[in-house]
Amino acid sequence: MKFHQLIFPCFLFSLLTTALLFSCANQPSSSSPSSYTYPTKNYLEVAHYFDTVKNARFPYVIHLKEGKKELVFIGTAHTRDVTQQADSIDFYFNLLKPQIAFNEGGQIAKEKHYKTRNDAIANDAEIGQLKYLCDQQKIEMINGDLSSGEEMEALFKQYGREQVLLYTCCERFFALYKNGWIDTTKGIEAAYQKDFIQYLESEKLQFQPEEKKFNFMKIAYKKIFGTELDVYNVPVEKYSFLKDGGRLCEVGRSSKMVRDEHLLKTIETAFKTNDRIFVAFGGAHAVAIEPALNELMKKIQIH
Repeated sequence: MKFHQLIFPCFLFSLLTTALLFSCANQPSSSSPSSYTYPTKNYLEVAHYFDTVKNARFPYVIHLKEGKKELVFIGTAHTRDVTQQADSIDFYFNLLKPQIAFNEGGQIAKEKHYKTRNDAIANDAEIGQLKYLCDQQKIEMINGDLSSGEEMEALFKQYGREQVLLYTCCERFFALYKNGWIDTTKGIEAAYQKDFIQYLESEKLQFQPEEKKFNFMKIAYKKIFGTELDVYNVPVEKYSFLKDGGRLCEVGRSSKMVRDEHLLKTIETAFKTNDRIFVAFGGAHAVAIEPALNELMKKIQIH
């Protein structure tokens, strides 16, 4: 979930939110973080897990320890409601007493603070809560996510610009607009410029002139979906990374994989100078990279 560093990533349409092409049979090519490929689950496997496992729910907690190195990874539902998830995040954060924490979806300004935990959640979901907890413990919370510009440039090489831009617009703009999570008072074209184009430009994405026009997205939508754009009835099954509904669903899964690979390398690097790390990312990410986290912990203990 990104978009205004907080709201865009936190409230992606999918409640499950986010490494280059992967396989459960991947083998490491070397011991360096830049070339090591960790085993992860395919996101269709993740979808099957949530469809079939009884009592599958959030938060999805992964707590691993190897020697002095300890990791808590909380797979979250992106919500601004105060639920049992908030208590779980508090519990595991205070249990671990991390030296550093990583959030999903963009760097939050160090100067941003919240009066209470519930105020943090109401404003910025679990990212706000994690920032509140880090401030209380006087440790740094760092963005563990890939910038949207880097993510999309990687996807352009595989899928082309039109499909990637349309997928991103469906997940990170149309869904937010539909649900009122961004300002809709000036209409969709104004919101498109402010909350999609300008945001992604701030993330270092370079647009071609035609792509900045809302008409570009309307044309792409009709070409790929076969109907005129209705922002309130965009078919989720045709772009969700947890569905098998076509090319945009595949783009979505690759998007999550690119980000997963970056997160794994970030965690591995952080363990070089820290013993206790706390991570809060979308629940689907947690399920997908759990095999990788287990291997990562064993790898860093060996080295």
